[in-house]
Amino acid sequence: MSHTKLPRSVPVHDDECVESFACRLAWANGFRTAIDMLSSGQSSGGTLRNLSQNAVARLAELSGVAEENLRKFTVAPGVIIPFGETTVKRSQLNLRNVRFCPNCLHDDARKENPVRGGHQYIRAAWGWSMINSCAVHGSPLVSCVIEPQSLQNFKPLLRSVAPVEPTEVHDADIYFYRRLVSPAGTSFLDSFPAYVAAEFCTLIGEFDEALRRGAVRHRIAGGFEAPTQRSSGYAIAKGGQEAIWDFLTEYVRQISRTVTQPKAIYSAAHHWWKVNKHNRDYHPLMKLLQQHAEEHVPLDRGEVFFWPVLTRKVHTVPSAAIAYGLSDKRIKQILAERYDGELPRFLKKSIIHRPLLDARSWLNTGEVGDILGCTVAVVDQIIKAGILTAVANAPEEIRIYRLVHRSEVEELLIKIKAAVQTETPAGDIKPIVKLRWFGGFVGILRLLLDGQVQKIYSDSPNVRLDTIQVDIEDLRKAPRELTGMDAIDADVDADLIELDAARRRLKVTKSVVDAVIDAGLIPYTMVENRRGSKGRRPWVKTEDVDRFGADFVSLDMLAVEREANPMTLLAELGGQGIRPVIQGGRFVGRYYRRSDLE
Repeated sequence: MSHTKLPRSVPVHDDECVESFACRLAWANGFRTAIDMLSSGQSSGGTLRNLSQNAVARLAELSGVAEENLRKFTVAPGVIIPFGETTVKRSQLNLRNVRFCPNCLHDDARKENPVRGGHQYIRAAWGWSMINSCAVHGSPLVSCVIEPQSLQNFKPLLRSVAPVEPTEVHDADIYFYRRLVSPAGTSFLDSFPAYVAAEFCTLIGEFDEALRRGAVRHRIAGGFEAPTQRSSGYAIAKGGQEAIWDFLTEYVRQISRTVTQPKAIYSAAHHWWKVNKHNRDYHPLMKLLQQHAEEHVPLDRGEVFFWPVLTRKVHTVPSAAIAYGLSDKRIKQILAERYDGELPRFLKKSIIHRPLLDARSWLNTGEVGDILGCTVAVVDQIIKAGILTAVANAPEEIRIYRLVHRSEVEELLIKIKAAVQTETPAGDIKPIVKLRWFGGFVGILRLLLDGQVQKIYSDSPNVRLDTIQVDIEDLRKAPRELTGMDAIDADVDADLIELDAARRRLKVTKSVVDAVIDAGLIPYTMVENRRGSKGRRPWVKTEDVDRFGADFVSLDMLAVEREANPMTLLAELGGQGIRPVIQGGRFVGRYYRRSDLE
């Protein structure tokens, strides 16, 4: 056969695949099949779906259709190839079967005016696996394992297919159909190649599915060709970047409650990155995901999401405590009001930075004690004596706690250091925190600040109240009226209290205190009885009592905190393998270690 134009031409549709056009051209010119028409230009074992350049050139010569029009939907070699008005992954094109819409072919067949090659034709977009249903009828596309080049007409495609009623058309399939057959528009998704936009919609849809499941998956079931996820993802992504951002923000807020590692929230996206990170077509959307992750989940500087993180923008309570030099408990207290009492798991630095910076200027009594080198009880004495000024910092509905400004504490410590000598003095030297003479600890501190006591010594490079010693003879010479208290004749550790005081401090019964002492949960010291009576009694340190109150909780109090029935809670904890450290008895309740309950 000479390479000349065939006598009968057929019109090529804008959305027609090249194999469909070749078939209709062959039938119009009396050839039994398309392979017969192209037999001298292509071997019988070839396929019309991936014609060689020579075969396309010959088909253009035979049909009179411009070669660039025929190449529009030809499957070229490569990984990412041009297809229609965009580019797609070659692996996403069905090369071993024909996909079609039975309703469209039936509608074509019902057209009355005869045309050469027939009205029926195969739409190129049907062969792209990122489209699942007909953009006209909404019915699922049907696959048939057959080579078009061997067909004598398109009727065999419909013989084994039951009629399907048209259904609601899916917006995602309409959009991606148009991406293949029409130039891209100006929407957010239009700015990316169709294959990238389609996979991104599937990824967003997988996040949407995770919200409904209440759990993340590391991979998308069915891969990035999954139609359900792509459809739901498109419904979100079609709203543009702002809609996507808002969805991801809500997704992180909800799904963060179900994962242990924050980066697991984006598990499916990490798989997407792993497979496609070499392809720059994906990078703009991957950068969008990285930016969102950096602004919504705790990622430290140098940590790798897709790319290394340059600046931490989100904290957890523990990381904020380290960054701002505050305790976990204090962080929660400071931020409770800002978050209406319900503290989220992830804390945006832009929200918490200022209140936490401000809070660093204010110290609670425990932090004051850490700086000065004394217990909370001693800090209480200093505040009551007016040496430091405390303010309440909490609304009425939240537990009130006292704060002291950092500058006032640092100024006090400077004055104390200025009064301290480094040379070892001679005489009767006592640590000031253990003295109750001469107005007690606070009275002695007043004398020190007034310059009434000169012989003050510390052998530690870190001068604090717990490292300072004072000459007793020098104290005796000081004006007693300047202490602000009557002298008491006792030399007892100011931190020690009797068991009855410990009971009142913990607000428990004597039996509970005895049980706690017996269990070794609060250490004790035997102290000689006062007022001339013989014998000794156990005393305990206030810091040990306070530590027990913070670290342990009774079953009854735990039930109040959790708003649960004590017996039900007891059974629940037992089922979790959590046992009380104090089993309880007739007058003693069960006590649990709080760390076991976390």
